[in-house]
Amino acid sequence: MNNNKSRPITRMPDYTYYFPVKIRSLLDAFSIEGHLTSREHPSLLVVMDGSLRLRVNKLEQSLKGHSVLLCDKGSSLQIIEEQVQRAFLIEYSCTTLNHSAPRPLPNSILPLAGSYRTAMLALGLYTAWQSRSEQPFQAQRLFLELIEQLLLELEKAVCQGSDWLRSVLSHIHLHYREELTREQLAALGSISPEHFSRTFHKQIGSTFSSYMNTLRIREVQQQLLTGNPSNLHDLALKVGYKDGYYLSRKFKQVVGISPTTFLRKPKRILSTNYNYTAMLLTLQTQPILGAYSAFVQTQYSSTPNDQGQELGWDGNYGSYEQVQTLMPDVVIGFEKLSEDMKLRSIAPVVALPFMRLDWREQFRQIAEIAGKQQQAEHLLEQYNLQVKLANIQLDKALGGRGSLIIWEIQENTAYAFGNRYGRGGHVLYDDLGFEMPDLLIQKGIRTSGYIEVPLDEICNYPADYIVLLDSPYSPQTERLFDLPDWLAMEAVKQHRVVILKHADLFYGFDPQSTLQQLKLLMASFIS
Repeated sequence: MNNNKSRPITRMPDYTYYFPVKIRSLLDAFSIEGHLTSREHPSLLVVMDGSLRLRVNKLEQSLKGHSVLLCDKGSSLQIIEEQVQRAFLIEYSCTTLNHSAPRPLPNSILPLAGSYRTAMLALGLYTAWQSRSEQPFQAQRLFLELIEQLLLELEKAVCQGSDWLRSVLSHIHLHYREELTREQLAALGSISPEHFSRTFHKQIGSTFSSYMNTLRIREVQQQLLTGNPSNLHDLALKVGYKDGYYLSRKFKQVVGISPTTFLRKPKRILSTNYNYTAMLLTLQTQPILGAYSAFVQTQYSSTPNDQGQELGWDGNYGSYEQVQTLMPDVVIGFEKLSEDMKLRSIAPVVALPFMRLDWREQFRQIAEIAGKQQQAEHLLEQYNLQVKLANIQLDKALGGRGSLIIWEIQENTAYAFGNRYGRGGHVLYDDLGFEMPDLLIQKGIRTSGYIEVPLDEICNYPADYIVLLDSPYSPQTERLFDLPDWLAMEAVKQHRVVILKHADLFYGFDPQSTLQQLKLLMASFIS
C-alpha cells in the first residue's frame, strides 16, 4: 500500500567541524627568508616562550610566550625578529555536514594573550602529530580541546571589552616615539575621545599623555644605562621630544632627578635570572631582588634563602606591585623581558639578547650598569689567561679538537645545547675550540640555542666527543647505554664520552661558574 504523505526531511545542523591538516615548528614552517603565505587553510600561530616580531598582512605584530595569532586563509606572515625556543604553526580545515559555508575561527587582528593551558595543549598537539600514525585520534582530540580553550579565551576578552584597548596599547607600544593624539587613538579603537580617556585612565591607572611620557623616559633611562646616547639632544629626538632641555624636564617629572644625576648615582638593580644575579655578585654588587640558583647560594653567603627561582611577570611568580614597591633603577633580564610594557612602565628594563651576545659581552654590559667596568675587565683578563693555558694543555693531550656534542638527558627526551645556553657550551665551543656537529647547525641550533630529540635518536648524532650532563637514573637511560647503536658510536668505542657531575654549576654562564666549569672540563679531558 502506497503512502502518499511526504515524510518530513530532517535537516542536518550547520555545525562547523575542525580538523588539523599540518602542524609544524616555527623554524620548519618558515622559509629561509622568513616569509610564509598560507594559501589553502586558515592557521594558528602559537608561541610557547620567548618573543617574536612579524608582519601579518603588512601590519607589524609582537608576540610573547603563550600568545596565539589566528590567521585567515591567504594571510601573509613575515618574520622580523625571533627569539623563541618553541612556537608552532597549526593549519586546519573546517567543514559542515549540510554543505553550508563553514565558519573558521574568528580572525584576530592582534595576538591573543593565551593561557598556560593553551600553550600546553599546543605542545601536546605538536607531539601527538609526530606520532599520529600510531595514535591517529590523539591529535584530533587535542586539537578540539585547543579550539575549545581558544574560543573560551576569545569570549572572555570580548566580554571584558578589551579588544579596542589592546589594539590601542599595541599601537602605542610600537609608535610611542612618534606624535600620537587622543583623537587618533580613539579613532583606531572606533570610540569617542571622551570614552577613550575615561577607559584608558581606569584600566591603565594614568592618563594617555602621562603613559606616553613614562614609556619615552624609560627608554631614555635604558639608553643611558647601556651607554648608547651621544648627547641629550640626539636622545630627545630619538624618543620623540623636541630637544634635550624638554627631555630633562620630563625626565625629572617621571624619575625625580635629572638625567646626569641618574647616570652617576649607584644603581638599585633587580635581576630576573640566575646568571645575571651571579654576575652582579661576582662584581660585589647585591641586587635589591634577584634570582639565585642552588650553585650561587652555596658560593655567596649574602644570598637570601627564600629566593630560588627565576623571576618573571608573565607567569605565576613575581609581581608588578613588588617592583613598584622596590622602585629599582633598572630591571635586567633576557631579551623577552623587553616585550613586557607593563613592567617597562614601572621601571627601566635592560633586556640583553643572550642568543646574540657571548657571555663576556653580557658581563661587560651588566658591569657598566653597576659601574664596575674596571673590575669586570680584570676578571676577564684572569679568565682569558686560564683559557690560554688550558688550550696549551689540550694541544699536547688531544691535538686537533674535532666535533663535540653536549647532551642533557631526561626520561624520554634528550636536549643538545649550543654555545649560548650554558651547560658548558660557551667554554667547550667558544674557548676550547671544539666544533658543533654539522647536523646540529642544520637543525638551527645557532638560532634556537638547543634542539630536542627523542631519547633513542641521540645515536643519530655522531661526534668525535660526547659530553653528558649527569641525570637521575631511569630504566630508559640505562637501556640507551646498552643499545648496539650507542655502543657502535665512534666516540663510545674510543672512550671519548665525558659525564659531568654538578648540574647546577653547568647551568650558568657567569664568570664564577664558567671558571669552575673550565677546570672540571679540563680535568675530564686531560684524564
